Amino acid sequence: MKKLISCLLALSALAAAPAARAITLSGEIRNVDGDNDGFADDLRIQRINFDVTAGTSLFFDMLVWESTGVDLNGDGELTGYDNYLMLLTSGGAFLTANDDSGATFGDGSVHHYDSTINYTFGTAGTYVITLGQLAYSSAEAMQGYQANRAYYDYNGQNLDHGDWRLTINVNSGSISNISYQVDNAAVPDTATVGALLGAALLGLVACKRRR
Repeated sequence: MKKLISCLLALSALAAAPAARAITLSGEIRNVDGDNDGFADDLRIQRINFDVTAGTSLFFDMLVWESTGVDLNGDGELTGYDNYLMLLTSGGAFLTANDDSGATFGDGSVHHYDSTINYTFGTAGTYVITLGQLAYSSAEAMQGYQANRAYYDYNGQNLDHGDWRLTINVNSGSISNISYQVDNAAVPDTATVGALLGAALLGLVACKRRR
């Protein structure tokens, strides 16, 4: 719950600062029961949905290699894995992907396993950026997991998860309505956050009046 609230606050801050040219998101990939067979033996693929205007140019910059001592989520564990980044339309059509990159070091990365994608969107609409360990297909990206695939930590630790940080650099145009899954709970966009907060305040007022 604390993690979900942190994400909501971060997205609310984005709404309050529309002039920002970089957006930072974070989370983790881990083994989950994606196919509902009763076993957590499927590796999560993180899906991040967003809207862009026509002509928007974005640079997606991953940081997953924590071996330098950068603890991305403050859990006291330093993870590391070979990230794979894929960009698709909301309908699942493949646009581009990247495994290893030499352009990722601007965000503090020290390893080429931290992949990047630089892309200009010719058409306005909703798109999906996905990230996971090693290669996966477009179909797996859209379903959100790889069946019967165990997470493997490259730092040699016996861990069941890998942490990630994604920096979205906005070169031109605009991006909005960002949403993604955190611990199986959807993180709504900033408009939804505002509606939820407003509903909560109305609820508090109603409770006080009843008392």
